[in-house]
Amino acid sequence: MLAAYQNATQGNITCENLESTKNLFDEMDDKVLIYLVGSLVVMISAFGQVYLFIVSAERQIIRMRLAFYKAIVRQEMGWLDSKSPGELAVKLTEYVANLSEAKKYGINKSLVLGIGWGVSWCAMFFNWAVGFWYGGKLVRDGDYSVKDMMSVFLQALLGVLALGLAAPSAIIVNTGRAAAFSVFEILDRKSKIDSLSVEGLKPPSLTGNLRLRDVHFTYPCRENVKILQGLDLSVKAGQTVALVGASGCGKSTVIQLLLRFYDPDQGQVSTKRLTDHEAK
Repeated sequence: MLAAYQNATQGNITCENLESTKNLFDEMDDKVLIYLVGSLVVMISAFGQVYLFIVSAERQIIRMRLAFYKAIVRQEMGWLDSKSPGELAVKLTEYVANLSEAKKYGINKSLVLGIGWGVSWCAMFFNWAVGFWYGGKLVRDGDYSVKDMMSVFLQALLGVLALGLAAPSAIIVNTGRAAAFSVFEILDRKSKIDSLSVEGLKPPSLTGNLRLRDVHFTYPCRENVKILQGLDLSVKAGQTVALVGASGCGKSTVIQLLLRFYDPDQGQVSTKRLTDHEAK
């Protein structure tokens, strides 16, 4: 593309040596055709590049969402309790409280960006002027042809523009990496009670006596509140047992321990001589 542009420029410069307009067209036809074909190739390549990147990104997003959902489902109840929806309300409150400070920062940032854009465009046009002035001097002195001068100038210009366009993309990539940190933190976390794990025993039936031995338990989100302190409980197979007590004494907690929503801090929950840790 660049070579075709250089040849076309050189052909325009030397047109005064041609005898007629027809000769000029004959001189330029091949160069224009090459430039046209090159433009079509660039257009198709650019479309393919953007399309493939979009398809790849969409597929990655789908895989990440599925993996994130599975990672959430695998986590134990204690972890889910510590990630309650109340955190969102707290974050929103903090966000509103910091809006005024963010507004001031945004105004200052916009002012700096505006000045920066003005200076950058001024510097670019200044470089153009200096480049054409010095290039013209080299052409007049016979050190360079117009073709060579345009080649150097355009390569330098396109290189600088490419670097300038790459800078915002680098910022976006860094922002994405920072945002992905919390997601990958969850993906990499090994659940204490993995409901999708294939490890452990899987007996055909769990019919048998239930036994809680010296069970101590506190909820992960309320570690300073003791719910069970040395509970001992035996329930025979087929026996009906009622757990009675005031609110917060641990009735539902016992059921959740039997279902292994949580693991006891101390003690053992077992059935049919099989502990929760041994069962799948």
